[in-house]
Amino acid sequence: MKQNRNRRRQYGWALWTIISLNGLFAGAGELTTAESADGIARMARHRSMLCRGDWADGRLGDYILDNGVVRIVIAATERPARGIQAGDLIDVGVGPDYLDCLTRYRPAAKSRIALGARFRSIHVLPEPNGTAEAGAVRCEYALGDGADAIRIQITYRLPKSARAVSVETRLIGDWGEATVESMSLDWADEIQWGILVPLVPTLGFAAAGSKMVGPVAGGITLADDACVGVTPTTGTLGMETTQGRDRVFRSTIWKLGRWESKNVFAIDGWLVVGDRSFSRITDFWLESRQLPWAELSGRVFDAETEAPVAGCPVRIRRQDAPGEEGVDYTWTVTDGDGRYRVKTPPGIYTPWAIPQDRRASTGARSTAGVLKSGEKATIDLPLFESKPLTYRIVDQATGQPCPAKITLTPIAPTLPIDLGPARSARARNAYCVADGVGEIAVAPGRYHVTVTRGIEYEAVETNLTVKPLAKNHLYALLKRSMDTTGYVSVDLGAQTRASYDGLVSNTDRLITAAAEGVEVIVTGDDGVATDLSGVSMAQTLAPWIRTVKGKRIRLSNQGGAGDFLVFPLESGRDHAALSREEYALASDAVKVSEALRKHYPKALIQLCDPLGDDGFFTGAGYDPKARMAERAAWLAKTPPVDFDLLEIGHGANFGDWNDGMRLWHDLRAAGRAIVPVGGSGSVGSAGTEIGYPRLYVASSTDDPAKVSLDEIVQNIRAGRVLITNGPFIRLKVEGKELGQIAQPAIKDRLDLELNVQRSPVSDVNRITILRDGLPLRPMNMAPTQYVTVFPDVAREESPLFYTMMMNPETDSLITATAEGIENLSPLSNRRGDQAMTPFCMTGPIYVDGDGDGQFN
Repeated sequence: MKQNRNRRRQYGWALWTIISLNGLFAGAGELTTAESADGIARMARHRSMLCRGDWADGRLGDYILDNGVVRIVIAATERPARGIQAGDLIDVGVGPDYLDCLTRYRPAAKSRIALGARFRSIHVLPEPNGTAEAGAVRCEYALGDGADAIRIQITYRLPKSARAVSVETRLIGDWGEATVESMSLDWADEIQWGILVPLVPTLGFAAAGSKMVGPVAGGITLADDACVGVTPTTGTLGMETTQGRDRVFRSTIWKLGRWESKNVFAIDGWLVVGDRSFSRITDFWLESRQLPWAELSGRVFDAETEAPVAGCPVRIRRQDAPGEEGVDYTWTVTDGDGRYRVKTPPGIYTPWAIPQDRRASTGARSTAGVLKSGEKATIDLPLFESKPLTYRIVDQATGQPCPAKITLTPIAPTLPIDLGPARSARARNAYCVADGVGEIAVAPGRYHVTVTRGIEYEAVETNLTVKPLAKNHLYALLKRSMDTTGYVSVDLGAQTRASYDGLVSNTDRLITAAAEGVEVIVTGDDGVATDLSGVSMAQTLAPWIRTVKGKRIRLSNQGGAGDFLVFPLESGRDHAALSREEYALASDAVKVSEALRKHYPKALIQLCDPLGDDGFFTGAGYDPKARMAERAAWLAKTPPVDFDLLEIGHGANFGDWNDGMRLWHDLRAAGRAIVPVGGSGSVGSAGTEIGYPRLYVASSTDDPAKVSLDEIVQNIRAGRVLITNGPFIRLKVEGKELGQIAQPAIKDRLDLELNVQRSPVSDVNRITILRDGLPLRPMNMAPTQYVTVFPDVAREESPLFYTMMMNPETDSLITATAEGIENLSPLSNRRGDQAMTPFCMTGPIYVDGDGDGQFN
């Protein structure tokens, strides 16, 4: 199942249908290894060719079908960690943004039989008659050997300018006693719908949270700018074949197909992609099944001006009897004249206009009578203007308005807020505001409101009713409850739309960073030196945030492994040209790092997400779970990639900090003077929030407008940093602070001073002091309501002074960590397997155990 790195929940409406289609687009063509460079079907050579967004799982080397209207991605390799098999259709997007809207689709034959099959190949099929009228990709599998072998061919075909993808599965082999049973069973294509909630209850499907796994009867889902309908055939194929002398393989494919010859069985299905309009797909369903249907249409307009409202979603609810609440049946979107039209089976329906341009509306409702077969009904839907929600967010310490994040969670029956793809698919209800005073358009209803400003402030929570014609106002006084004096918060490598998977504009990126309490933002777009200092909000936000130019060289763009961030970048240089030189070396991470060092000798080079799917150390074969001696031997043979900083905490994957810490200590033990850092790698504005985790860097001033960039770079290089998404640690050893060298006052002993803070939205239940990565003193504690966790101010404890024994002949690294167990809500909108829990790790204090005045 897709893991979003990141990956959160969106509400959508679902219609599940069964459609019977046979014989369309028959004829597959011959298998070929030819690759079309410009055709509809081709291999993805660059990440810009793939689908984008939180749910996208495509990689370089996967195959795409792209006709300029829709883009389909088919996995060419296995992803065991995500449950993806080669040949799965994993991404679907609608142009021009191509934001992924499907989690996974696996044809029934592959689901049922290919569990024991070997993946053989995936190829582009030649275009019919040498034209580009259609593109096709074929996957092939083998089951058994010799005369008993069965070949499974799955062909995905996309005609030019079409929205319907044909999916043909052919089973080929000498089956001997194989039989076909005529049974009326639902199809069993396996679909996982990451964001599908709620389901239509009358159709009787089951779901576990936001995950839907077959067998199912058909379905439609919505994400971002597209919806997908699966239109299968029904029936059963029973099969039995012998493998070897005594092993019998039995399987059932729940599809009805057609025999083409003695040893070929073919199955036809369709995947239909719409443009935020379920009605287009229900039209396809009703017409193809030749079922009786009625038509419901109307006009959506402003009640005062009578101006049409274009692009407005219209939900269609179906009732069993007049006056009932009913269930969501389908929905559509108004055209440029504000008109909508849907086809439905005969019945009772209610259209409901719900604007998504965020103009507040009562969502006017009207109910039609019983629609009979062939009947057409017209229901116009006027929208009534309401007052916006005004807000004033004030910093308690200064008494002045400040940037903040306002999250509105609907209280039933109020509908969810969907602010669009720039927010993660799981977090469409968060407004980031720049100046603390203003107004936002919110549909009338009742909401639970949370106002936050990063990890240093307490959250303000309240329930609020937004009334259609009243003055609606939100006031929040934000209290700063963590003392981070002497440090500034930095986010390294945040992305904008300049990156292939970035979702926010330069202006929104700056606003979201300020709203999350980030004081210094370092940009990290793919091969682009994004400068945020010139955006329209830069002057307004200058008191709260400083901008720094950086760029990212992501080798997976060109088929390599590794992700480098380099910063700060000087002005007046052609960074794009230098990036082209660096990308030309993408197959060799060592040469890329050398080129970066040559091009930017004074900059910091960071190795990002080193143990991620496309991370350098993952690709090189490093195993953080291996024994220490094995890891040391492996590192001794690894090419010396040149970098200064190792990102041990990366976005939602910060939970893997143990492996990252282990890698960092292994590198230090191997003599590499590497500093541990963390960054959000954020691509969106909510759900992939900037600032989680963030890096606190020692600074002589807490005023972002006065921060010295040279000092920040110097202190990062020295290791005067801590990585956190919640708690804050102050650690001293023999009076020395992070990044400094300490000497024991008594030869075999060290005196440590420790203080841990957290805001009330972040819990801490475990604090650990480590020497060279090995825990020396773990301290477990019950959650506390106090901001200062250790020492406990309620008990008037003094800071922890801890004396530990040392080997007088050995230099050591001393670090500390703090952990919690509760999800960082409401700070973060990440949920489920992407939920973040509190964690903080300090940079090192270097202990000169042998007394030579150095750390060795």
